[in-house]
Amino acid sequence: MVYASSEGQAGLIADDLTAAMEIIIGLACWHDCLKFSGGGDVEAMQIAAGHLERDLVEYEPDIDEHRARLADALSLDLTSIEELVSKLREAVARTEPDHVLLGDEGEDGAYESLFGTFLPNDNPGWR
Repeated sequence: MVYASSEGQAGLIADDLTAAMEIIIGLACWHDCLKFSGGGDVEAMQIAAGHLERDLVEYEPDIDEHRARLADALSLDLTSIEELVSKLREAVARTEPDHVLLGDEGEDGAYESLFGTFLPNDNPGWR
């Protein structure tokens, strides 16, 4: 599964629709994990995921119940945040060279990587 953002980033996020849905449901803030990945560092992504998950639970205390119902309805497996982050990181890392999304200008207009350059400590709310 390829994701392309409106900001000019694109890449693989999973091997198939089922794996993508498991990441999207189990790691709702997957896009922000990539943003705060320090260029694809799995440890930075794990730290960001912890902060993001705490923020999400604070905003939506019943998120685990919602995830469980949705996963059950779609016959999906719910796995740990750590495993989902690792799967997401592995998929995005496999984007190049075979799955680069090109814009209207061919290789000169290739989308950027989904890995952001920010680190978790760049977010003042997580210090």
